[in-house]
Amino acid sequence: MNIKNQKGITLMAEVITVVVFLLILSTISYSSMSSLQVRALNSMYADILVIQEKAANYYLKYGEAPIDTGAQVTANADHLNPNDDPNGYYKVDFDKLLNVSLNNKQTEENYYYMNAKTLTVYYSKGVKINNLNTDTTETHYTLPANYANVSIIDPTVYQ
Repeated sequence: MNIKNQKGITLMAEVITVVVFLLILSTISYSSMSSLQVRALNSMYADILVIQEKAANYYLKYGEAPIDTGAQVTANADHLNPNDDPNGYYKVDFDKLLNVSLNNKQTEENYYYMNAKTLTVYYSKGVKINNLNTDTTETHYTLPANYANVSIIDPTVYQ
């Protein structure tokens, strides 16, 4: 029997097929991981915006931040508003805020907290994002903002 007359897939063709399949699979999984991270970041941003709006309304009505004064926390040293009171971080008291629906569930380890002076809201867990350009991971805890001219909540902004 002559080998040239036999039909079938060569080992080289199989190896190339498997390599191409693995490349496609890794690209898809990497892309889906990135989209999951972006969705988590956007969920955190949406939660913070809702909390800040409700907190500003509460502050305007009662003259104080909607915090649990018995639940003081230590803030993450990264990404803090430089105008915050360094000893004024407390868990948000959601019982004081009306109709708040959050994307991220509150637990003992993962919770939202704010600074009593500036009402800047932070997420204790943070959201990790892979930076595709530098191949590093960044953790975000609050909304990106320019804090240069913020010293305390300005009620006129929220009226």
